[in-house]
Parts: sequence; C-alpha cells; structure tokens
Amino acid sequence: MKLKLQQSKFNLLGIDLGTAFTGFSVTYNLQQVLVYDLHYSPCYSPHDSTLYKRIIQIINKEKIGGVLIGKPQFQKGYIDEFTQGLESNLIAEGLQTFITQVGEDYTTSKAKKISKTNNKYLHDGMAAMLILQSFLNEL
Repeated sequence: MKLKLQQSKFNLLGIDLGTAFTGFSVTYNLQQVLVYDLHYSPCYSPHDSTLYKRIIQIINKEKIGGVLIGKPQFQKGYIDEFTQGLESNLIAEGLQTFITQVGEDYTTSKAKKISKTNNKYLHDGMAAMLILQSFLNEL
C-alpha cells in the first residue's frame, strides 16, 4: 500500500541504510538540509525493531511528512525488506508518512571525502544528507 504525502507536513527524512551504521538527515520546509542525530546510529537488522522505533521518534518529533531511503543500483534485498518493514510499523502507529526509495550510489564515499574525518556517524549522516539534497535538486 502506498501512502500519500501529508500536505500539512513539509519536512523530509533522508536515510542512508547500512548494515553497520544508519545515517539520518532532515530537511525543514524543503529548504535546509541537516545531518540528524550523530550520537545514535543503529544498523538495520530484520529481527530488531530498534531502528524502526528510532525513525518513528524522529518522524513524530520533527513532523516528518516523507521518508526517502537511499537505494544503490547494486541494491541488496535488505533495502526493500527494510522499506516494507518501516511501512508496516508506520501503519501500526497510525502514521500516514510517505515513503519512497531514491537512487543513490557511493554517497558514503563522497561524504568521507567531503568531511575529511574518520567519524563514521558523520559519514553516514552526510550520506543521508546527500541523498536528500539530490532529491530536492530534482524538484
């Protein structure tokens, strides 16, 4: 089931889903894109709801109307599995948040070059920021 973007909410959440770390970014009013939550970056595990719960907290706190999940061309099945699980969790919580996958390749590598640090949380957050910014550039 596809959910419709809530017209009253203009904030978007970008997600760079990883098996070691997950990066988040948020755009406010479709303008300012910021890395979000550098101190907590759970990885995806199909049998652990921690990541879903954290995303729901962010959606509620930041009034998120849409979630963009980065999907590389060489996508592994876990991206689709995660997207379906997130959609199910949002429905269970009564949230009608739009979810879509957007193409992304090598955003973490690009983020490493931009940041010039060894902070893996920052790399994944910046990768999520690049995913979100790329989407906004196409609007």
